[in-house]
Amino acid sequence: MSLSLLSARDGWMALAALAGLGALVGLGEVLRARGVAARTTRRLVHVGVSLFVAATPFLFARPLPVYGLAAVFTLINAGVLYRRSWPSIHEARPDSWGTVALPLSVLPALAATWSVTPDRLLAFQTAYLVLALADPAASWVGEGNSPEFQSQGSTVAGSLTFAGITFILTTSVLAVGVGEPGVLVAGIAVGTTLVATLVEAISHRGWDNLFVVAAVILPLVPIQGQALGLVHLGVALVAGAAFGGLAYATNALDERGAATGGLFAASLVGLGGWPWIMPGIVFFGLSSALTSIDWRDL
Repeated sequence: MSLSLLSARDGWMALAALAGLGALVGLGEVLRARGVAARTTRRLVHVGVSLFVAATPFLFARPLPVYGLAAVFTLINAGVLYRRSWPSIHEARPDSWGTVALPLSVLPALAATWSVTPDRLLAFQTAYLVLALADPAASWVGEGNSPEFQSQGSTVAGSLTFAGITFILTTSVLAVGVGEPGVLVAGIAVGTTLVATLVEAISHRGWDNLFVVAAVILPLVPIQGQALGLVHLGVALVAGAAFGGLAYATNALDERGAATGGLFAASLVGLGGWPWIMPGIVFFGLSSALTSIDWRDL
């Protein structure tokens, strides 16, 4: 990162952020050494980092230093995960890539929002508020309702908790930041919540830290830019649900595959239009037909 591209304030703020985030991890290590549960210390660091990312538009004048911080911590966390260091964030889930996925998610999130126009910062901040509050709450509730939570992944109680908090956060942020009518805000929040909750439920090994951010930003950016209307969003979600349900009912896909396919179909209908929908129909139709053929009988 060239310092000539940074203001003095942003440069000092970046150094302060490095020190502050390092201190947060250090606090987690101290607490873990004193017997605090690894899941608790991991959750503490997760919340702190996510809230910091959500606050970066208030701390920095431009996104460049945030890119730099995200890249640095992605590399550091990947190295630490490889060495199995920092038990405060890795001992609870040693097979999870969540500590890498979180800073990594900042790079595409910035590229899709702040780097395009500051008008999209609302979507960026909403995504990381959801990651900071809804995601750890769902994890905590899931642990309490399932002794085998660590191997199972999401639970119904955890997903409902995630959905409830995501809806409240999205509604609150939109009501304050956009000032649209209440019915419109509620409709946007419902659509965003459905997409984000489904993505969180099917993501494993910590990659929800990346995909949940994308799932929140994906509908909010085009809606805020008036490229996607509320009715269009509803049609897209219905089409995605129909596709996923049909694929699962016909045994073409398992539960996770049907959910992923439904999200893909919804994104094609909502954002791509017919030029993207038709190739998707052809691809899934032909692949399903070819899969059903017993080539040994030919």
